Amino acid sequence: MQRRSSASSVSSADALIETTIQRSHGKEEVDKPIGLVNSPRKAAQSEPKSKEAHPSSRASAARIRRPSSNVNWKPAHSRNGSVAARDTATNPSFPATVSSQKDLVQDEHETSKMTDKKQLGRRAWSRNPWATTWLVFLTTLAGVAMLASILNSSVTRQLDPKGCRMSYMNPRYIHLSEFDTEHTRFASKYSLYLYREGGVYESPMVSGIPVLFVPGNAGSYKQVRPIAAEAARYFHDVLQHDPALAGSGVRNLDFFTVDFNEDFSAFHGQTMLDQAEYLNEVIRYILSLYLDPRTSGRRDPNSPDPTSVIILGHSMGGIVARTMLIMPNYQSKSINTIVTMSAPMRVRPSALTLNL
Repeated sequence: MQRRSSASSVSSADALIETTIQRSHGKEEVDKPIGLVNSPRKAAQSEPKSKEAHPSSRASAARIRRPSSNVNWKPAHSRNGSVAARDTATNPSFPATVSSQKDLVQDEHETSKMTDKKQLGRRAWSRNPWATTWLVFLTTLAGVAMLASILNSSVTRQLDPKGCRMSYMNPRYIHLSEFDTEHTRFASKYSLYLYREGGVYESPMVSGIPVLFVPGNAGSYKQVRPIAAEAARYFHDVLQHDPALAGSGVRNLDFFTVDFNEDFSAFHGQTMLDQAEYLNEVIRYILSLYLDPRTSGRRDPNSPDPTSVIILGHSMGGIVARTMLIMPNYQSKSINTIVTMSAPMRVRPSALTLNL
């Protein structure tokens, strides 16, 4: 009984000492991790004593050790300071570790402050309406210089007095039906037309210089309209009012055009040969119109009658015009000039047949 009472008195004394330490340190064991509060060595030493202690002493010790609340209302720096103070007493090497941790915390705090200052500076720079970079400045300067050069070129160099004007066309296609089977064997297949510009010169009488338009592969005879209309209006508005040109024998152009029914002359050699033969007969008929008083208009008696025709060939029409010169029905010196537009002179489009 004396041993038990001595043991219980020892345990109660230990409990009072621990309570005094808790009150002095502000109840650190509530906030400390489990590994710091109860080390394995202390647990091993206290375990046999608790087994020998009286049940009433264990209950009183438990009541003394039970915290009043799980929440510690003390600031973090005071808790860390108290823990550091006790750990310094138990472990002499602990202060160096605590000081190094404090240094790391201060470095992180200073780094975060510097980062915040940089972000604030960037934010203030981005909000500045006059803020820019060298790349943007140089690009803007180059754009301004280019715009200035364009304006300078428009003001000082583009000084064409004519400028742009609208072109008007009022086509009239006069079918020359008299050119029938008595003149050519292709009269039922092809047709001949005389172009006149409405409001300028609409007479079917010929009195100028004959020009024959030859359409290309699958081309239409109406493709002569732009150039024929512009030539008729230019002679009517400008050339005929110039006394010097009128005295030199300048005349208008009589545009003739043929309708090939949009044949594919680029893919069939015999078709191209038929067109060349037909055109030679057309030239003979056109020259006869200037000799007939029923079809020829009023002309200058000092001007000779035309003996040749100007050929205007578009695309494959230029190849057909060259083929006319080697045909058996070609009349010598009946072609004055051959003008081609987009004609494949160097390379033929296809060679599906031998005679092409």
